[in-house]
Amino acid sequence: MVTEKTLTYGLSNLEIPIVTAKEIEMFRKGTFPITYQKELWYEIKSNFILSLNRTLMDYQKGFFHSFTPYTTSIGVNLSDLETTAQYILYHEGIHAGVIQSIRKQF
Repeated sequence: MVTEKTLTYGLSNLEIPIVTAKEIEMFRKGTFPITYQKELWYEIKSNFILSLNRTLMDYQKGFFHSFTPYTTSIGVNLSDLETTAQYILYHEGIHAGVIQSIRKQF
């Protein structure tokens, strides 16, 4: 959620909803989990669909009218919200793949 919100709302110069500044710091680029907090997991899980629905509704309402171009650490140029949405799917797919490979270890 942090990546999705910071790339969509942040690059559109809008206030970032749902995720807190603390969560952004915890999950920003270059971070990794140090400890496992079950409560935080449940909070993230419960907000996940709410978060995606919020972005979709705000998009349909036309909230994302300006966008600051950004180049990701892997060289993907995000020039608009539509390209950013595609990149977010790729980004989340990488996480899903890593999670699946870890699950196979157990």
